[in-house]
Amino acid sequence: MPIPDSNQGFMAITPTEPGRRDCWWLVLLGLASLGAHAWWLGLRLGGDSGRYLAGAQRLAQGLELVEKQADFWAYAQLVRLTGASQDGFWLLVAVQMALSILAGLTLYHAGREAFGRSAGLLAAILYLAWPDLQQWNLYLLTDGPFNSVLAICLGLSLISQRRPLAWLGLLPGLLVLAWLRPEGVVFFLPFAAGLLAQRQPGAAVTLLVLGAAIWLLRPPSARATADIMQQWQLGTVIWGYAPPLGGLELEPAAYQGSLAGMLWRALVEDPLLVVGILLRRAFWFLFHARPYYSTAHNLLAAGSSLALLVLATWGAVTALAGGRQRVTAWGLVLTQLCLTCLTWADWDGRFFTRITPALILLAADALLGRPDPDPNLGGTRRFQHL
Repeated sequence: MPIPDSNQGFMAITPTEPGRRDCWWLVLLGLASLGAHAWWLGLRLGGDSGRYLAGAQRLAQGLELVEKQADFWAYAQLVRLTGASQDGFWLLVAVQMALSILAGLTLYHAGREAFGRSAGLLAAILYLAWPDLQQWNLYLLTDGPFNSVLAICLGLSLISQRRPLAWLGLLPGLLVLAWLRPEGVVFFLPFAAGLLAQRQPGAAVTLLVLGAAIWLLRPPSARATADIMQQWQLGTVIWGYAPPLGGLELEPAAYQGSLAGMLWRALVEDPLLVVGILLRRAFWFLFHARPYYSTAHNLLAAGSSLALLVLATWGAVTALAGGRQRVTAWGLVLTQLCLTCLTWADWDGRFFTRITPALILLAADALLGRPDPDPNLGGTRRFQHL
């Protein structure tokens, strides 16, 4: 409701009213975007859908998950609770869509507080309308909900210093990440770095200890580690695509030990090959194109992702003030880049969607972000906004 402002002699609008209107419009945009994707794509199964369905069936029977099923415990539970099957899983998709809309709203509030209302609005609009992100919510795969929860945690981490109640959502969200996919706990590192940059050392250390405890209690399955070592042995750059360089030529015993030990031996015996594989994986991850895509698909995929990378980088080098607020976002980008170099670039580029929300937020800040009111956050060189 408007409140009188005696100093100015007219009715001032409370700051909360534009925010509420923005949220309602964003919800409508999210529903329209996801509805259009659902109409166009319909329900989709992926190559790993059978693993999640089998895991859900075992949970329903009171059995333990086996092999790589245990790496995705939270998603198997979600599949079970929504009654998803190969014949239909609209309730599961509805939950994934709701998470995506919630992620868009969280990015809006975080962007608004950290970089200004315009930047927050742009970030949320781009997130909710981005086809490469939203299409995964139509699949019976972990990618859609993992992206949404990661974006929610990113937003909550940005406002946790000013609003401690954000921890009521941030901590459960991080725990969901840890049980949704085997690499989820690795993302505790960039969040801890962001908290440390925001002068919350106690929270950062607590998060690192929690992440280490989860890793020790629930390490990735032996099958997952064996898959990574096998792809190094083959020299895989893109999953399922012919390796361009050939694989590591190590003794068979090297692949029976730890992943770290195998990589160390490979680096000592053939460092150029190892570096070549790492660089090629990084290139195809960041370029977001694929040699077997159509020209139009590559132009859209590579063009949009490179535009986000360029804008995010431009904002980072020209907006020196407020760097603490960007540490988590850039940490997510670097973490996924390292994970891709360690494993492989995915067949369909879905790994890039992990960092797309962070890049969208950084790009929105570069274009429309406001100068930081706190002079202690950085120097005077600030990007002159468009």
